[in-house]
Amino acid sequence: MVTGELSPPAADTPPQTIPSVLSRSAREHPLSPALTDGLLRLTYDRLQAEVTAVARALTPLVRPGDRVALQLPRSAEYVVLYLAVLSLGAAVAPLAHELSPTETHAELAACGPVLLLCDPGARAARRGRFNATDDRRAGAAAAPPAVVHVPVRAHAEGDLAALRSACGAAAGQGVDARVDPAAAAVLLATSGSYGRPKRVVLTHAALLASARAHRASLDGAHRRETALAVVPLNFGYCNTVQLVGQIDGGGHIVLLDGDFLPSRFGRLVQENQVTSTLLVPSMLRLLTLGDWHRTYDLGSLRHIVYGGAPTPPEILRRLGQRLPDVELVETYGQTEAGPRVTTMRQHDRRDRPTSVGRPLPGVEVTIRDREFKALPAGRTGQITVRGPGVMTGYHDRPEETARVLRGGWLLTGDLGSLDADGFLYLRGRLRNMAIVSGMNVSLEEVEACLTAHPAVTEAVCGVRADARAGETLVAWVRFAADVEGGRPEPLETGPVGDEQGAVTEELTGFCRERLSPHKVPRRITAVADFPRTRTGKVDRSALSADRRDVPAGPGVPGEPGTSGADVPDAEEAVR
Repeated sequence: MVTGELSPPAADTPPQTIPSVLSRSAREHPLSPALTDGLLRLTYDRLQAEVTAVARALTPLVRPGDRVALQLPRSAEYVVLYLAVLSLGAAVAPLAHELSPTETHAELAACGPVLLLCDPGARAARRGRFNATDDRRAGAAAAPPAVVHVPVRAHAEGDLAALRSACGAAAGQGVDARVDPAAAAVLLATSGSYGRPKRVVLTHAALLASARAHRASLDGAHRRETALAVVPLNFGYCNTVQLVGQIDGGGHIVLLDGDFLPSRFGRLVQENQVTSTLLVPSMLRLLTLGDWHRTYDLGSLRHIVYGGAPTPPEILRRLGQRLPDVELVETYGQTEAGPRVTTMRQHDRRDRPTSVGRPLPGVEVTIRDREFKALPAGRTGQITVRGPGVMTGYHDRPEETARVLRGGWLLTGDLGSLDADGFLYLRGRLRNMAIVSGMNVSLEEVEACLTAHPAVTEAVCGVRADARAGETLVAWVRFAADVEGGRPEPLETGPVGDEQGAVTEELTGFCRERLSPHKVPRRITAVADFPRTRTGKVDRSALSADRRDVPAGPGVPGEPGTSGADVPDAEEAVR
């Protein structure tokens, strides 16, 4: 077992809820910048005032212990509403802004919110507004969530008047909700079996523990940072390190005002003296192109944290040449873990180029076999994690929670090994998952969408390596016998120009209507039947010559000395 080192405790016990953290920062740093979004810049005292006004307006709709869905783009409106909901003692269920109506409906059913705060421009935006207060007075057991359409102002506008108007906010005294550190703060999405949405429950105490451990791992536990947030705010990392973590440390959150472009990134770093950011591999690649880095003063930038998918060493080398004074820090984690587990500092990478680092302070990592016995250094097994940031469980999924939490240990479903110095190495995945542009995609979810089409009898989804997105999705389908074009010749999306191509293009459009863009297969191929294992399961590895490092059985491809006794399979691992 390896545990990250803890720093000596502070003289004063830090706040253990997010509302109390905001109050402390507003009291200690009232005129310091807290949030920048385009031309809007809020100091801590003004951020506190905006949060209080909106919270008071939401009081008739939201009670302590409720869940509130938040479906907004990266914006100041998102941050203010997020903090306002938490100040009422309710939990936030962030929804990706680009979800389709079908996906949004499934997510709402999974988390059961009393209120949906959404952008009218979202794909799944609804018309009208339900009267939740009337539903409650009538005692409705399964009332639909109230819907408040929150217009997100243009980045050129410098105030939140539209937000206050949408919520009916007015100045006045603050709310008086007593928030328990052990209460749920967020319900973060993670991929479920066969496409069923699943929500990870993280408490106030867990979010703060993860944020503080991350800052300590970068030697910044007592330093105020300016963090540039470029990924969607519903990401787990943003909910801890970049949102909660910055408010806890009295730091400054700068939101990317538009799509990610190297020139825009450089401008924001220079204008706001950004010290740290999180990027996914596709963004790192963009930063290696062009001469943007010569145009801007990037001297304030100390860390670029990256993760979410494997990053080619050549990309890191080229970026390191362009930004020699910026430390590139790799991380490993998963939503269930809070999400951070390890940090790989640049000075350690020289001797261990394939490691994802050591555990964060206060986080324990062990490698276990299928009998849950701890394995020694060098042996491959399932990565298990224990620490204050680990989830309390999956919302309303007690059986699934019991399968992945054992005696306080989280069974990650990932394969790995530890060396003698406690550095972690990833060896593969137990779960049938892809990571596209830094976002988890359940392959079963895509398969379920394909088989919902009446022409498809069976579907299998796989992944291919991609220089830009990390991984892209490909799919194989078996058509019903009476479907035109249901012959075994390969079918690919694109200009094939016959009945087969027409059916396949129809499938692509079918997926686009029901799935987020990153979940739509890049290529769809028709097969007469699927290769199968001795037990009748589809042999995914036989479908594609370009295999990625995902074990097809109990062993780990290319890992000498491993056997079924050492490595748990996908079913055994979660018992």
